[in-house]
Amino acid sequence: MLPEERRASHAFLNHMLREDKDAAFLIRFDREVELIKDLTSSRKELEAALNSLAAPEFRRPGGFGGPRGPGGAPPPGARRRFGGTSLHDAVYLGCDEVLKKQSGRKAVIVLSDGVDNSSKVGLSEAIETAQRADTLVYSILFADPTGPGFGGRPAYGRRVRVGKRRTPAISRLDGKRILERISQETGGGFFEVSGKHPLEDIYKRIDEELRHQYSLGYTSGRPGQSGYRKIRVTLQQKGLAVQARDGYYAGG
Repeated sequence: MLPEERRASHAFLNHMLREDKDAAFLIRFDREVELIKDLTSSRKELEAALNSLAAPEFRRPGGFGGPRGPGGAPPPGARRRFGGTSLHDAVYLGCDEVLKKQSGRKAVIVLSDGVDNSSKVGLSEAIETAQRADTLVYSILFADPTGPGFGGRPAYGRRVRVGKRRTPAISRLDGKRILERISQETGGGFFEVSGKHPLEDIYKRIDEELRHQYSLGYTSGRPGQSGYRKIRVTLQQKGLAVQARDGYYAGG
């Protein structure tokens, strides 16, 4: 985790979390996905979990990311590690194993460049899992402009050799489209970190949206039928925009 991410995330949790009403969790995802901290209302525990996240470290395919010996060579017996990101798996884990059985308002905030080259779960399955868990996914496009890649990934525009297979490069535009799709289809929002829109301001915007929402309900004319149902929410007043998911899963 980069220093600016850590500072902004600390501030967001301190402002957002009401220890008597709210709970949050933390997932780290790179080549693997790990639940760093399960749902808790303790700011102290969440801050400790954030502090445990190290800064991302670039590892070239087939290269060694740890300490090196004389001349820059890996020490004897060192394991070679590959860079990677399991974005889809992280969304799946958060929605299926953490939030699915929870009631009330639920949201996942994803801080990533949108590139995924390690997940076992596909993008559509990750989105469906969020929809079934009634969870909003807010995506924040963030990339480290000073490094060759973000979160241990290769620079945009390259191709990566993994064993005998070459994986196609994923551009920043592709990553942006992936994050936009996740948020649009789950009813969340998409944001991009920039000089005009720092991470702190984006967190404040998400905080405002989560604190000011309307809950709409209706009775379906097709009771008993399972599957995905599309919905559309519109407003008569001009100059306003609706941010809502485009459907839901009925029945099993």
